Amino acid sequence: MSFHFWRRILTGRFYGDTTYTNLGEKADSNGEAIIANYFNKNCIKYEMHKYISLTRGYSKATLLSPDFYLPEHDIYVEYFGLIGKKDYLKHMKYKMALYHNNGIKFIPIYPSNLEKLD
Repeated sequence: MSFHFWRRILTGRFYGDTTYTNLGEKADSNGEAIIANYFNKNCIKYEMHKYISLTRGYSKATLLSPDFYLPEHDIYVEYFGLIGKKDYLKHMKYKMALYHNNGIKFIPIYPSNLEKLD
């Protein structure tokens, strides 16, 4: 059996599988599709995976592709769907530090938040 099959069985998640929103947009996970559908249902304008350039340290820059950008609010939304997985906390803290150090507003969303987005 394939790695992807066992990943699905062990995690109960289908992260990395192409999923679609109600509007037919590609999402990286079921969680992202749920969030996009919530935004659509509530008439919240968003852009998915809009690249932004952020500073890392004094002169280094990095490109980041946040899950969502809400242009009417000038805020980014990150879905941290793999929380609890090995090494993911390090990745999550890195992203949070990039946002904080660049003065960018963002909202983190976790799997436990998906049932109560209102």
